[in-house]
Amino acid sequence: MQEGLGRTWREIADHHHAELLSELSGAFDAQMNEAIFEAVADERRQAEERQNETLERTRRSISDDLNQTLRRLRQSPSQASVFTLLAEASSPWATTVAVLAVEDESLRVAASRGLSSAPPESIAAKEAPALRSVIDNTEPVVAIATPSEISSALSDTFGENAKCHLLPITVRRKVAAILIASGDVLTGAVELLTESAGMRLESLNPVNPPALKPLASSGLVQIGPTPKADLSWDDLSAADQKAHLNAQRVARVRVAEIRLYHSDELRQGVFDGNIYKHLREPIDNARSNFLQNCLAQSPTLVDYLHLEILRSLAHDDERLLGSDYPGPMV
Repeated sequence: MQEGLGRTWREIADHHHAELLSELSGAFDAQMNEAIFEAVADERRQAEERQNETLERTRRSISDDLNQTLRRLRQSPSQASVFTLLAEASSPWATTVAVLAVEDESLRVAASRGLSSAPPESIAAKEAPALRSVIDNTEPVVAIATPSEISSALSDTFGENAKCHLLPITVRRKVAAILIASGDVLTGAVELLTESAGMRLESLNPVNPPALKPLASSGLVQIGPTPKADLSWDDLSAADQKAHLNAQRVARVRVAEIRLYHSDELRQGVFDGNIYKHLREPIDNARSNFLQNCLAQSPTLVDYLHLEILRSLAHDDERLLGSDYPGPMV
């Protein structure tokens, strides 16, 4: 009997000991899981903070680089220096670049960077349908570097299977040069550079614009003096001429910024046939800025911002702007 009783107490002790170990193990596992969870969450928060800091530094660096490049373009003393700077400054945004100056029916390689072989001195436009399309339509083109698209000479230079972005550099709505970029290309930034290069070329080669014509009467009351009919560039005062040139520059920069920083919304707006719906905030901000800082400076000004929005965002098709687009401000 004593032996049976001893075994019973041992069993009870063993059972109690097992339950105690189980409770301790469960408590330990719970504390360990909580500690691991907190450590992982803390590490994730720190990683997100580091990522946000890295993104902010990258954004500021990109912005500073673009601003510095645009400033250098505005200070370029000649067409050749503009082309050379454009090829060099595009290095963060494209692996390989060539700038071709348009001369009658041929194109001359004015600057290049990163090419595998020396580029040809000139290319006949008729031998390169993709280049011819850019000249005729003043719109960017994406093409494969085959002899039938960009000429055999340029195909050898870029590599026949290379994907090339052909971007026009326009001066007074005519293509003065074409930038060909291949490799890892960030098209929005490169387009901003080509827009700025075109603006600088315009300022280096000023010409008298055609006579300004008054807008057709809309039946609305006009506030302020009305410009004279058939007003020409020579009729404008020096201050008014400066205001016109500044307004054109501001309009192009504003629209180029919209294309760069809101490219996804722009593509969706074109697809939906309602650009203004998707870009209402940046367009309204640009209009407000243009009205206060440009249109208010002279009664002779026209709405260059509207013209640039129509040309650069809607490809001269006003229907793409959407029915809610408010139209020109003057």
